[in-house]
Amino acid sequence: MKKNSGFAIIYVLLVLFVLFALSLLISNITKKSIELSISETAKKQAFYIAEAGIEYSKKELAADPAWNTGFSNFPFVNSLGETIGYFNVSIETAGANISKITSVGNYKNYYDTIVFFYEPSLNTPAMFNHLILADSGINISADALISYYTDFSEYPTGQMPAGWTHRWATAGITFTIANDAFATGGKVLRKTLSNDLRTMLSFNLADGSQDIEILAKHKFSSVAAQIDYLFIRASGNSGSENNYSAIYLAGIIYLARRTNGIVAVLSSTGYVLANDTYYWTRLRAQGNNIRMKIWQDGLPEPGAWTFSVIDNTHISGWAGVGNLNNRQTDFDVVSFGFNGATAPSTHSAKPLLCYLEGNNVHSNDTMIISPNAITNAVNFTSVDTGDSYVNITSFDTNGYRNEALPFGQAIAGNFAFLENTNYFNQWYISGDATIGGVPWWNKNYRRRFKLRVTNNNTQNVNVQSGYSVRLDLDTTSLINAGLLRADLRDLRVVRYNAGIYTELHRVYMTNEADRGLWFRLQENIAAGNSIENYYVYYANPSAGIPPADSNQVFLWYDDFSVNSLATYNNGRHLDLHGAGTSFMSYDPVIRALYFDTGDNSDAGIRLNFIDEQNVLIQCDVAVNLTYPNSGTFALSTKYRTDNNNVLAHISNGVYNSPQIGTDGTRNGAIADPPGDFYFPDDGNFYTFTFASGESSRIGPSRSDYFFWVNNILRASATNVGGGKSNNDGNVVFEASQQRGWLDNILVRRFISPEPTVSIVPEGNTNINGTLCVAGDVIIVGLNGINISKSSDTYPAIVTKGNIYFNGTAVTDPYRPNIYGLIFADRNIDIDNLKINGSIYSGRFIKTRGNIDVRFETAANCNPFLNPPPYFYLSPSAVIYKKWLNLK
Repeated sequence: MKKNSGFAIIYVLLVLFVLFALSLLISNITKKSIELSISETAKKQAFYIAEAGIEYSKKELAADPAWNTGFSNFPFVNSLGETIGYFNVSIETAGANISKITSVGNYKNYYDTIVFFYEPSLNTPAMFNHLILADSGINISADALISYYTDFSEYPTGQMPAGWTHRWATAGITFTIANDAFATGGKVLRKTLSNDLRTMLSFNLADGSQDIEILAKHKFSSVAAQIDYLFIRASGNSGSENNYSAIYLAGIIYLARRTNGIVAVLSSTGYVLANDTYYWTRLRAQGNNIRMKIWQDGLPEPGAWTFSVIDNTHISGWAGVGNLNNRQTDFDVVSFGFNGATAPSTHSAKPLLCYLEGNNVHSNDTMIISPNAITNAVNFTSVDTGDSYVNITSFDTNGYRNEALPFGQAIAGNFAFLENTNYFNQWYISGDATIGGVPWWNKNYRRRFKLRVTNNNTQNVNVQSGYSVRLDLDTTSLINAGLLRADLRDLRVVRYNAGIYTELHRVYMTNEADRGLWFRLQENIAAGNSIENYYVYYANPSAGIPPADSNQVFLWYDDFSVNSLATYNNGRHLDLHGAGTSFMSYDPVIRALYFDTGDNSDAGIRLNFIDEQNVLIQCDVAVNLTYPNSGTFALSTKYRTDNNNVLAHISNGVYNSPQIGTDGTRNGAIADPPGDFYFPDDGNFYTFTFASGESSRIGPSRSDYFFWVNNILRASATNVGGGKSNNDGNVVFEASQQRGWLDNILVRRFISPEPTVSIVPEGNTNINGTLCVAGDVIIVGLNGINISKSSDTYPAIVTKGNIYFNGTAVTDPYRPNIYGLIFADRNIDIDNLKINGSIYSGRFIKTRGNIDVRFETAANCNPFLNPPPYFYLSPSAVIYKKWLNLK
């Protein structure tokens, strides 16, 4: 033990030495780390001060684009008035029309430099120069036109409307937009006094048109002398014009053709125009048929054309309005119908168009601008056409979140800005935000309809859960518009309840009797009430197979694509004719049930698993032989026995037909007068539908009964069979004295009158404040969305995700209206938008049309002059030349 004590002392000294060395090393690392941290912080401060020098220079340039004084040791102060650094700014010419700002920031002897290129101009700098700016591609398209309508309210006063071209004589003649409080849209297109030459203002989207119709509401300050005021299939030059035209002269209206300046009268009639009085004229060319009509404003449009002539001299050309001689001419409304469509007389028919006005559109990738997009003073630039690349800034969500907290409007997760609701102040949403209705179900689907299901019965008869309802939906138009797959896979029905979506089975029926989208209700609806918690989603090109089990939509559906005969009770159930029993069999060739009863037997199937009081049953029946010369087919409900049921029967031509009766007998207790409709034994299928359902629970219970053939009502009755109105029972399909086939059985619940399903608009949502979203922003609503942040430099919408517009209104005043900046770190996909401000996307911008983007000149709305709060400062040494472009 004593021999080892010396080694212990040495070991302890060695450990102490190691610990001392480690402490010196850690101290040194800590010191270096602190110095590095201080250095990095100081460099950032120097950068921010240099950035401030750039911003101060921008403001000087806004007031005087020729400013080149710069700044020398300009103090940069914080909010407490303390000087924390200095910046030096110099300006030099870097080339023709190009200047350069060099700003050096100084913070505690740390320096950073930003170099900024720009183009001087005599005008105020634009809002980041570009109203629409995308880091990736821009695709702005307008749908193929069917019609176009304008009351000129969308065009700026005092200018010729964008998207129109002045043709033929132009010297001393002006077409300008003028205010008129009595006009339809508060403005008119006015042709001012001019020389005696023919002039025309043509609509650019009608250039080259063949089948074209123009409608105009017009008045003239004087109707003396000749008036040439409406033109189609026009071409040529002044003095050698070609066209079909409407002409007025000395109490006569002419439909005329002008060829190389020489006029030919195609037709004429007496019609007296008055000074300063509005009239309507419709001029149409379709093939070689040229037509025209005229009527005074306030009177109904005549049904017949005033003129209709055949002429094939001019095949295509321009279309527009104009005049001849020195007179003021006002056009209140002008509309066009393309490719055989009628020119609309109301604003609701305005098509999907793109309208861009003022300043610039820039893309860091490709840019596709449809020729149908109407633009006015817009400069298009993109990298693929030689423009410079632009680094788009971003923003910090925490600042907006902290401002939303005091209002209780910092929301964790998804949030919905509901319809018919107003919202104020700052909002922060950590998930997705839906504006205009309840939260979005599935973002793979880009459109939705909100549905209203109404119980139209007011006599205490409720719609029961499990009722099958139908939406009459025009799928063809949606398919043609590219919004729905041709196979309807992306047509989905969902129910929203207490924040939970449930996708339902749905069936789209194409036969005439049941055409539409069917689904089953999941709750009761009291008499006279409505519910609005069902939605139809669509527009998903990648949609998989939907839930579409017909027997989850109806009580029963069988198209006999497989042999399901064993499911039914097969044999004789009613007492239609004779006493014999025949049986149905399965025909695998045509995939239907086959029956051949002979002369004195019945053959039918009973659905003994159906036990309903209020029910509709339907089937397709074809007969190709009767015994001896007539037969009967019946549909029965409330079946308990062959003498306890209600039925409708129809004959081939001998028995009174059709009739509604009781107890399963063809000649029993008939409740309604004999009909006079028969179906032939020609082998063709006919659709038979019989419904028996309650219509009243006020006083004695009452039921109504209806029988349709091929969707045409052929018989009806009330309270058939007395007490049987309250019976439950099976359903039966039965034939006698016939040979034929039974197919496509459908059974569902029924009350009278039936509930209806309609599409109701979402929207009428107003946000007066800033909306900051970490996820996606989805805007929906046909009742209009208004988002305004015009009082300061705060943006209207900023998101780290995408911005989608889904099923919004296409016409004012209901299409979304935004005042201020909208910014998305990712993509912006919009249809139907009116915005005073700027659009920025970190990736791509896409619109199919109907956007109206206008530059807001107010300084406090200009993010170039006043960057929005919490936006990151731009990196140093970025060249902004094309992005800024102070034109």
